[in-house]
Amino acid sequence: MKISTKRSNYLKIFMILIIAIAFAIISFADYFRESKTVVLDNNFEYMQEITKQMSNSMNERFEENVAYIQSTAFMFSKYENLKREDYVVLLKDIEKNGTFDHLRIFFPDGKSYSAGGEVIDISERDYFREAMNGNSGVSEVIISKFQNEEVMLFYAPIIMDGKVVAGVGGLYNMEAMREKISVKIFDVQTDFRIIQKNGDIEVATYEADYHNVFGDLNRYGSLDDSQTQQVKNDFENGKSGHVEYLLENGKTVAFYEPLKVNGWMLYNSVPYGMATASATSIVQIARVLSVRLLICFTLLVFSLLFFQIQFYKKNQNWFHEKLKRLEAEKQKDDLENSEKEEKKLWSAEDFLNDFSE
Repeated sequence: MKISTKRSNYLKIFMILIIAIAFAIISFADYFRESKTVVLDNNFEYMQEITKQMSNSMNERFEENVAYIQSTAFMFSKYENLKREDYVVLLKDIEKNGTFDHLRIFFPDGKSYSAGGEVIDISERDYFREAMNGNSGVSEVIISKFQNEEVMLFYAPIIMDGKVVAGVGGLYNMEAMREKISVKIFDVQTDFRIIQKNGDIEVATYEADYHNVFGDLNRYGSLDDSQTQQVKNDFENGKSGHVEYLLENGKTVAFYEPLKVNGWMLYNSVPYGMATASATSIVQIARVLSVRLLICFTLLVFSLLFFQIQFYKKNQNWFHEKLKRLEAEKQKDDLENSEKEEKKLWSAEDFLNDFSE
């Protein structure tokens, strides 16, 4: 019975130990998952924030350039009765100290003049029509007829007595623009793109094998129609967000933020592995630390179990020794009592014998 009780106690302790270790393993597994999720979310927020900061920076640059062109147009509006040759002379002086690569002045007949006096016809350009209608803004990316290179033109009307008499434009070279939208994220060079509302690429830092990001999202069928439509709605309404999709070289994450010009969006796509790289590294560190903690915990539990068993054995030995001493003392007392009773009996017999005599 004692052996059975002893085994039952050890079994209970062993079961408690197994449950404790199992609980610790489950807790560490949850910690791994939660750690990766938290770090991944932080990485996504970080990359979205970088895209947002880049968007804010570009918006400020656009606004400053438009404001500069507007102030130039306002200055021109203060000169009345100037010949076109005089405008070109003023344009040349302004261009020397300006922020644009080149300045242009154009007139309602569609003639555009450079600071060097070259003349071309731009009557088919959208920005020309916008300026003649009294609007300021930024053109789409165009091929300059003067330099035969990609440029973006900031334009503003020259207004005198409430009438548009001319327009002025500043050309921004796209190579400089591409350099400004190429940054490093997690020590990896990342290239942003400017995308139109319909998904067409307006500005890219490299030549892509596609021309529309919506088509790129569904190239390998990784998104359903509702997910693609959500991205399209974000573009249409100028909302920020991110989307995960598949490409030939693996999973990709794209982040996008609205720009304040022409309904454009700033778009940044990176390999999913880059977005999760630091998360994986941190989780590996957490896993090593957790395994060490689990080993220490297990050793502690086994140590406590070992000392408990030793303490139990020690107490059991002490109990047996105490019981033996008590039994020995009882036997001794019984023997002494027996001897006393025997002496009493002898005394009684002696008394009876003496009395009968």
